[in-house]
Amino acid sequence: VTRAFLAHHEAVLTREALQSEAALAARKALVLEGQAAARERFPYLQVRRAEDRQKMAVEHLEQAGLALFRVPRGVELQRVEVLQAPGEGLSHRFQVDGTARTVKGFSVGCLVAYLDHLKGSPGLALDPLGGVKVQDGPAPAEATFRIGGRTP
Repeated sequence: VTRAFLAHHEAVLTREALQSEAALAARKALVLEGQAAARERFPYLQVRRAEDRQKMAVEHLEQAGLALFRVPRGVELQRVEVLQAPGEGLSHRFQVDGTARTVKGFSVGCLVAYLDHLKGSPGLALDPLGGVKVQDGPAPAEATFRIGGRTP
């Protein structure tokens, strides 16, 4: 009786071991298949991520450009330079050189209007103002300026 009982349990355990080995082999095959699919798809995902990043960078630059090039009457830009800041993010540094002119009155008024516009532009942070030269007098008033800043 004991021998029959042991033989029966041995057969059951053998059958379960064979089923487990078959299931393990099937799981390994699925894992290998998944890894192969991931290796095949990974380059496409990298390209997609690069395209998304490029799209965001273009939109970011477009917003900065719209703000920087929208100048009030009397302000003329001589040079606008926008450079991507190093690092993972999409921040940029910018520098604007220009001249504010008025026929009569103070030329600083036009410059202040431009600065107010830039300060009100979302995503722009201005550096402290420096490099301003003002020549107000009987001739047309003129102020040359250099504005720097960054986009977060």
